[in-house]
Amino acid sequence: MVPPRLSVVIPTRNRPEALLRCLRAIAQARQPGGGVEMIVVNDGGWAPSGEALRTAAHGLPVHVVDQPGAGPASARNRGAATAHGDILAFTDDDCEPSRDWLMTIEQRLRIDPGVLLAGRAESLHPDNDWATASQLLTDHLHRWYNRDPARGGFMTSNNLALTAATFHAVGGFDASFPTAAAEDREFTERALRLGFRLVHLPDAVVWHRHRLTVREFLRQHYGYGRGAHRVLLVRRQAGGGMLVEPPRFYSQLLRSPWRDHGGARALRLSLLLAVSQVAHAAGFARQSLS
Repeated sequence: MVPPRLSVVIPTRNRPEALLRCLRAIAQARQPGGGVEMIVVNDGGWAPSGEALRTAAHGLPVHVVDQPGAGPASARNRGAATAHGDILAFTDDDCEPSRDWLMTIEQRLRIDPGVLLAGRAESLHPDNDWATASQLLTDHLHRWYNRDPARGGFMTSNNLALTAATFHAVGGFDASFPTAAAEDREFTERALRLGFRLVHLPDAVVWHRHRLTVREFLRQHYGYGRGAHRVLLVRRQAGGGMLVEPPRFYSQLLRSPWRDHGGARALRLSLLLAVSQVAHAAGFARQSLS
């Protein structure tokens, strides 16, 4: 049997309907030559039946790997170890890749197989202020750290692609990160220290279906702060230190809602972005005391 060219790794936990939507979106995307397989890593939760997964996959091979709840970093590593493709593409179970996602990834890595590709995630809930504020923050981080798209410094693990050889050379994700909070940041920093290059590829789009409540929003950014402290500890072990952004980083962040919004909503989103930074700082402080 000829191995597939590209393996899509999807960690999941207790989101069966979202997972099926993710698989259907991948199956309906334009397929690159060489074939595609999907690796679903069930991280200690409940997953749909094999029949439901195969129906959603529309004939594409789909493999399910079960593991006790060890976190998404560990699940991605498990999926990468199971994958047969020479390209690994990572997304999350609440994401729906766009029609050209697979082709864009494969074509770019065919040109330059030694890079990491950072795609773009777009919210499917533009009416939800909490989700929109988180999207604005992610967009700001892409603009700030990926000013030179050919030499970027930021990616999110729900839209990352690289060759299997590069993934294993970097050493995979740090499985000591227990939640989806900054494990992708640590992976990026480690890859850059090792001399790999990150390319921002905004045409590689996944749609993120994740509505947020105020509690979920605060928990999310508090968790990011705790994760940021874990990244600092790893960075110190590598001989680095704390990175402090200049004031214009925050001023540009707070002004970013006015790019696409106006009036009361832009002001409201700006306030939510300020709240996100307070929650982040609180999480960082709490982790430093642990």
